[in-house]
Amino acid sequence: MTKKYYGVFDAEGKPQGFYVDDIYPPDEDGNRNAAIPAAAVEITEAVWTEILEGQPHTRYLNGAVTHITPPPPPPPPENPLEKRIAAMEKQIEVMAEVLKRSTRP
Repeated sequence: MTKKYYGVFDAEGKPQGFYVDDIYPPDEDGNRNAAIPAAAVEITEAVWTEILEGQPHTRYLNGAVTHITPPPPPPPPENPLEKRIAAMEKQIEVMAEVLKRSTRP
């Protein structure tokens, strides 16, 4: 008997859970196990594998796996020490210039 795979997906196609009938076997009449949510849709093993291997960048929409491009990461937060160091370097430059002028004959 071929395994049956089921998946529950939210409105954006993100997987919320998977069910396999070797863990949730059909009832005596061959009907889907009652423990599998009614919202679960039957998918193939290939779809199940593709979704799992592509996480978190895969969705299941309109009966097909869709790969999404993740947004770029946010820029790193500004380091307050870098600002302070830059200000101190500027002060050193100014002080060096003043020192040069004061030591000229």
